[in-house]
Amino acid sequence: MSSQSSNGNASTASSKFSRGVVPSKNPLWGYVTVKSNKAGGRGNTSWTCHYCDTTFNGSYSRVRGHLIRVPQQGVSFCKKVSDDCFEEMKQIEREAVEKAKLVQVLLPTGTTSLRPPLDDGSKKRKGGALEKAWNNKARDQLTSEIARFFYSAGLPFNVARNPYFVKMLNFAANNTILGFRKGFLKFVDGSGEFKDKHYIARKILETICDVGPLDVVQVITDNAPVCKAAGSIIEIVDTRFASTLIMLKRLRDVKHGLQAMVIDEQWSSYQEDDPVRATFVKETILKDSWWKEVDYILSFTNPIYDMLRACDTDESTLHLIYEKWDCMIEQVKVAIFQHEGKGLDEYLSFYEVAIAEVPNRVPPHKDNEICIGRMQCLRRYFQDARERNEAFQEFFNFSTRAEGLDRFYCLQDRWDLMPKVWWVTYGAALPKLQTIALKLFSQPSSSSSAERNWST
Repeated sequence: MSSQSSNGNASTASSKFSRGVVPSKNPLWGYVTVKSNKAGGRGNTSWTCHYCDTTFNGSYSRVRGHLIRVPQQGVSFCKKVSDDCFEEMKQIEREAVEKAKLVQVLLPTGTTSLRPPLDDGSKKRKGGALEKAWNNKARDQLTSEIARFFYSAGLPFNVARNPYFVKMLNFAANNTILGFRKGFLKFVDGSGEFKDKHYIARKILETICDVGPLDVVQVITDNAPVCKAAGSIIEIVDTRFASTLIMLKRLRDVKHGLQAMVIDEQWSSYQEDDPVRATFVKETILKDSWWKEVDYILSFTNPIYDMLRACDTDESTLHLIYEKWDCMIEQVKVAIFQHEGKGLDEYLSFYEVAIAEVPNRVPPHKDNEICIGRMQCLRRYFQDARERNEAFQEFFNFSTRAEGLDRFYCLQDRWDLMPKVWWVTYGAALPKLQTIALKLFSQPSSSSSAERNWST
């Protein structure tokens, strides 16, 4: 038989699996036996589980972790708690948490004047000039919110006379500080959810509504296709990758402004919060060697970034990949070798590791791997042996410039015209290859797989 606790704030658990009194604030204490408390009532408590008879040291969070299997509490789960009792304890804990939530204090609305309004039987005009000038409605609301803060927290009223409290309110009222919010608002556990574009779009919209549409400057997501699809639903701009590189470029653009900021007299006010970090930031921004390293990083990463951005469009760029790759490799090589003071024909370990260029590269028409892939493609595309042989003959004519393809203007336009335009203009002599070429040139390329590496 359970007895009432000394504080009078307890209830007896109804389950046959529970023992003792279940406190209303931290109800799971009723399922363990407290052995001892540390001196002064502070620190961890020694307690024994009623079900497995194991003794632990820890606070109420460990009791929760042990009995209702809350992870990462530094305690093992109780293996002898039955399913019925487990569900009952979770329900009791859930109800206790709900009761412990702050209840908003209801306050009457009215005038901020200390004198009660007099009812003289006359009907006063609402929304007069004086009322609008003094903004009485907003003043009443602010007064109610301040009173609610004091009542709900149980604060003495003399706190309002504290000079630092008054200074805080005056500063908040007279200054609009953009972006002054908590850095981390919330997280969403998506385990067990089907994370399609509608789910992601719904979560983004909920967060935008919580923050306020006018306060949202940018929405940053992964560059996965499902995130792009979610962005199209809520009409946000395309996600940019390599945010670290973009930030580095921005720092370089505002270099002089940053240097002026750290040598300003007001910079000392930032050192009060974290002097070590403030000193490190100041020394780094004023260090010429650090800016040289920034310039070096940008010099050999910009060509890679530009190529990925150029290829990740809705336009046809497949025919440009090979040439853009060669140009990118050359620009990166020049930047790295110039920085290291090496000749382009010398060996440099950093370049070999960073680029890992395939040795002995050859043009596409001499690359055996590309030739094998082309043959497999034509065999799959043309199942009929006669049509396939005709396609082989057309490729021979294209490679050897036969069937009128050896004319000067035809050869010259290979370099002057876009590939798609050339195939439309001169491809009639190669009808089967023309059909394949036009299909290929209508397909956009994608750099999503490469961008994912730049986003981590």
